Amino acid sequence: MIRKRDLLSLIEYFKRVEEGKEKLDEKFSLSNYYHITNIVKANLTEKGNLRITCYLEFIPIKSGIKETLMGYTHFEVNNLPIAKLIYLKRENVLTNEKLNTYFEIEKKSDHEIILKAKYEPSLRVGERVKWKYSVLFKNYPIMNEDSYTIQVGSPTRYIKLLIYLPRIIKNAEVYKTIAGFKATTGKSPLLTEKHTFLISNNMIKLELWDVHHSAYKVEWKLEE
Repeated sequence: MIRKRDLLSLIEYFKRVEEGKEKLDEKFSLSNYYHITNIVKANLTEKGNLRITCYLEFIPIKSGIKETLMGYTHFEVNNLPIAKLIYLKRENVLTNEKLNTYFEIEKKSDHEIILKAKYEPSLRVGERVKWKYSVLFKNYPIMNEDSYTIQVGSPTRYIKLLIYLPRIIKNAEVYKTIAGFKATTGKSPLLTEKHTFLISNNMIKLELWDVHHSAYKVEWKLEE
């Protein structure tokens, strides 16, 4: 969540940057967006169905963005993931005007899909997008030891990752890592990040505040 005055202050700052009246802070320089909220819920059932539900709320750092892309693949699953749009909303924060958005799914390969939020006209500073969708992987292998990685490619105010597993969790840990195309490399403890990490029966909850341009990997072991 973000207070309205804090949101308006950010928008005014991005407008001044766009007008050349102020320099963009380095923490925003590698991204097109500032994410207010990023909530991910991953639910794995005994039948091997992994459903990932995502809620994203973000504002553009600069104007002219025509689409936002989210890619999903898993090399251990031999079928194409199934995506479903729950809602996609776009508004002008200052006037509350509702603006046009379109949703598309592109099949990238036999294992990968790209979800597209498209904007016509293009996204502008002062607007906000709220996007919720789900992705289903069938025949996901259930292993006693596994992991889930959440990538943070934009400055993000609040992240929540909820993982529900089919059996009781023996133990679990979270690390800061580097995400590659097929795997992650490196493990660093979360020393400076403001976060909470909770394990309860078959559920794991990770919360992070004010992070950007990183990846966080949750590893777990299940009871036999």
